[in-house]
Amino acid sequence: MRVNLKPQRKNPERTSIYINGRYALSVDKETLLRLGLYEQQEISKTELDTLIYDAEKQKVKDYAYRLLKYRMRSRKELETRMQRKEFSSMIISDVIKDLENTGLINDEQFARAFTSDRINLGLKGKRLIFAELVKKGVEVSLIKHALNSVDEIKEQDAIKRLVEKYTNRYRKLPLYEKKQKLYALLTRRGFSYPVIKNALKIEENES
Repeated sequence: MRVNLKPQRKNPERTSIYINGRYALSVDKETLLRLGLYEQQEISKTELDTLIYDAEKQKVKDYAYRLLKYRMRSRKELETRMQRKEFSSMIISDVIKDLENTGLINDEQFARAFTSDRINLGLKGKRLIFAELVKKGVEVSLIKHALNSVDEIKEQDAIKRLVEKYTNRYRKLPLYEKKQKLYALLTRRGFSYPVIKNALKIEENES
């Protein structure tokens, strides 16, 4: 089978590949160089199948790189986004393995970074963070390890900032009602009762 290469008119950075005069696929310049293709090259059916697979795999990798450029993602998040694009399941699996081997996917690091951001920036407690990480497909053991690395002081600091943010809204309420409002808010944010109690100095006999 004979190869013909034609730069695309609308996108000169990409090249259309024809096999025996029929369009097969298109690739960018980098992929074309990596594949080592040249005009009038003779290739076998096996070589063609490998060519198509490698080009598709690179396409999936490039998509993953674009997603990871904006923020870290869990393995499950990337798999789900790739599946939505209807990429081959075999190629998705191979790309995920490559990304894990190079350290671009690391659910342990992701869980730690996610936890830190949610507490420090999102002002959320461990219970809510746990639920969010489960939803992102992170293993429970990794989630627990990440949450255990957070000391109570950081949670209390997040609570303090939330209280300061909402104090003005509740300033006209009686002290007891104000505490109840804040308690409900902090509970929704995923903070545990002992942490809330310590931060707000709620007496155990209060209901």
